[in-house]
Amino acid sequence: MERRYRDPEWETLDREQLRKGQFELLQTQLTRLAATNPFFADRWREAGVDVAKVTDQDEFARMVPMISKQDLIADQEAAPPFGTRLGVDRSELNGLMMTSGTTGIGQEMYGLTAQDQIVAGEGFAHAWTIAGVQPGDVIIVTPPVNFLSAGLACVQSAHRMQVTPIYGFGVDKTRLVELIGKLGVSMVYAPPNLFLQLQEAAKEMGFDPRTDAPALRGLTTSLIMPPFSLVYDIQDFWGVPLYDIYGSTQASSGAAVSCEHGVWDGERRYPTHFLEQHWLFEVVDPETGIPVSPGEEGELVVTSLRRQASPVVRFRMRDRVVHAPWDSCPCGRPFDGMVPGETSRYDDMLKIKGMNVWPAAVDTAVFEHREVEEYRGRVVLHENGREDMLITVSFKDDAGLSADERANLVGVLVKDVKQATNVTPKVVEVDHLDAFDFKPQRWTDERKQGLQKITW
Repeated sequence: MERRYRDPEWETLDREQLRKGQFELLQTQLTRLAATNPFFADRWREAGVDVAKVTDQDEFARMVPMISKQDLIADQEAAPPFGTRLGVDRSELNGLMMTSGTTGIGQEMYGLTAQDQIVAGEGFAHAWTIAGVQPGDVIIVTPPVNFLSAGLACVQSAHRMQVTPIYGFGVDKTRLVELIGKLGVSMVYAPPNLFLQLQEAAKEMGFDPRTDAPALRGLTTSLIMPPFSLVYDIQDFWGVPLYDIYGSTQASSGAAVSCEHGVWDGERRYPTHFLEQHWLFEVVDPETGIPVSPGEEGELVVTSLRRQASPVVRFRMRDRVVHAPWDSCPCGRPFDGMVPGETSRYDDMLKIKGMNVWPAAVDTAVFEHREVEEYRGRVVLHENGREDMLITVSFKDDAGLSADERANLVGVLVKDVKQATNVTPKVVEVDHLDAFDFKPQRWTDERKQGLQKITW
């Protein structure tokens, strides 16, 4: 199979060479942070860690403590807005990214220097190059371009690849299908549920990708939490390979990508490879912190090797992945990775319409209104591939609300939940919902049942 390299200097190394080069980057980063970054310098000193004595990646994992989202939020609250972890003068920043804030804990703030913008652009550029995208191509990318990392990284990647991007967030699905054919689009980046919606629109239009989209070379998506069976259906309809991208705000971009094999070739899954020239990844037991063996599941921990502003060192992602070693893929790259389609959250987060939705954030938005007695949340997948967040709510009998006031409060709840989650729910009032005697279990995810109703 023809190899499409974005960074051949690193992608063609053997594993020993890769580890040596990666450790050199790690040493440089640790030395810099110990001298210039109060957040890490103070933390390491309190833990009795001298990073100058770290001799390799394994010793790094044993000596250096992990950090969590709560650590970063606390630092930001003590020294707003970026915390002491910024590590560079504010005059060096030319961008920022924020997490969505839907954990109910707070939003992590990440400053970006010009160098950080380059790194942010390389993640998706790496994935799209492997998917067959070339300079001059037209592509469609669907993340919103706001303060979230996915959309901002797509902008940087498009610039670095010298491609023409169509930003399709919120665009009518029929219109997007028309553009795929009319503009000779070579690649579409979208969440799996959006590909289902595009398929339904294409069928209604009589659009056959094999004849009406001859320039299409590949599709890229993020396979976190949806059933892997979606891969079979998407590839079958579009007639091109599907490639996985794992990204995060902590990495500022796509940080793990498929190789030329894609995620599935009809017989087997292929790893989603960590881009280890930019990030050091560990897969550890979430209870003990000990690295898991190949093929075992564990929590993903990330360290940024090149980031200047707002770096992370041994950050606990709270993502559950299955470790895939570098030699489990025939592509020959020296990068470890993870099994596609097996990534989920250790926390009770729900991924809805590409957004991270935490039930606790909805609890806050709903129960701030004292007239509310109880609610239930459901996530459903319709036959046309559309995902919906459905909320049923009951109001207290003694609230004394008129019919008009009840209808108005339903509308307010829609807006408040949307603000808390970045997803617009459908809210319906019911007469009564039972209260919980013990720990509330308000949410059900019905997307697997919905998938069974979809016909192709």
